[in-house]
Amino acid sequence: MELYLQFGWQMTPTCLRLLGEWGAGTVILSPRDLDPPHLADAAERIRAAGGKVLVDPQLYTPHETNFRLSKHSFWPGCTGVCDVSALEWGKTTRELRRLNTSLGAHMQLLPGVICSRPEDLAGWRTQLLRVAEADDSKPADSLMTVAVGHQAMADTDTVHAILDALDETPYRNFYVVPEYPPGSFFVADPWWLSNLLDLAAGCALGKGTVVVGYCAQQMLVLAASGVTAVASGTFQNLRQFGLQRFRNPESDTKQRAKWYYSPPALSEYKVTYLDVAARRGVLQTLHPGPGFPTTTAERLFTAPAPMSAPFSYPDAYEHFLICLRHQAMNATLSTFSVTVAALEQELDTALQVADSAAYAGVRGEHKQFGPGAHAASMSALAALRADRMPILSRAWPELPVEKSM
Repeated sequence: MELYLQFGWQMTPTCLRLLGEWGAGTVILSPRDLDPPHLADAAERIRAAGGKVLVDPQLYTPHETNFRLSKHSFWPGCTGVCDVSALEWGKTTRELRRLNTSLGAHMQLLPGVICSRPEDLAGWRTQLLRVAEADDSKPADSLMTVAVGHQAMADTDTVHAILDALDETPYRNFYVVPEYPPGSFFVADPWWLSNLLDLAAGCALGKGTVVVGYCAQQMLVLAASGVTAVASGTFQNLRQFGLQRFRNPESDTKQRAKWYYSPPALSEYKVTYLDVAARRGVLQTLHPGPGFPTTTAERLFTAPAPMSAPFSYPDAYEHFLICLRHQAMNATLSTFSVTVAALEQELDTALQVADSAAYAGVRGEHKQFGPGAHAASMSALAALRADRMPILSRAWPELPVEKSM
């Protein structure tokens, strides 16, 4: 499974540094954060660094006129709540095709409004089919956006109906954008997480490219669904999708402290807590361990005290993305059963490491992987195994996913 970079405000330097280090990669550009000239500049620099470009139109709520998004030429007129006419979708898809061509996009992300609640399903399906009808590109060259609100995602019947509607289109490549349950960094709702894995698996069984956007470390479990890639970024609002960021352009979450990501704990810790870990003799348990790429976070483990080590905000972001990419690339294994077993082991280990550190006084606050997230993740994997194991096991060799042996 790959890691795509979810572009956010002032992320161009981070993307270029990571692409230079990796020698390849894909960046999903954000028209919400880049006006047309800056989109062109970012795309050119990313491609020059060896990266591929995708452009997310971010047309989740077209009736809400975000001034940063609506100034782009592809923004449609909207007659009601998420109600865009077939004529307007035709104009939008033509403008998007022109934009993607000018930016040298690897594939085209087609727009998709959000299905916020179960009662919105009929209107969402109408918009989906209008977009499909308006698009005259080859389906193999496009990814259909599937944006699902947290209430709709928690309803199993709605998720199954969404998959049925997708089967009515000619597309087999999908960009899944799940709205997270409000109020927490980790998802502790087993129904939401189980339905996300089922939705992703249903898309992946079309044997096309499936990308899930706005992912934090808990979403490594999506490897069991056979997805091609997860996408993530720097700030929390690029690791958890929420509509507020698109309704209010000034609502970005500002990170007030530097966080260190500990891959074995699937948790993040303020650097001040690493000093506590050093004094209590548990610092090394939070180290990425052998096999992970070396990052500037290594300074935290070699300095006399972690707080004395030079570790900037960009260092923290890049460490997180480098480690998450390594975990993602090693998450999809040779068979479905082996992949699920390895993910379950990773979740068990993470809870043990995080609990052990917390017992010593080292706490990740809201970014500490805890019993609720562990239980929901294990439950979702068990449900996926019960519902999809035969068909996923048969399809596994044919899924277009990089598998680690």
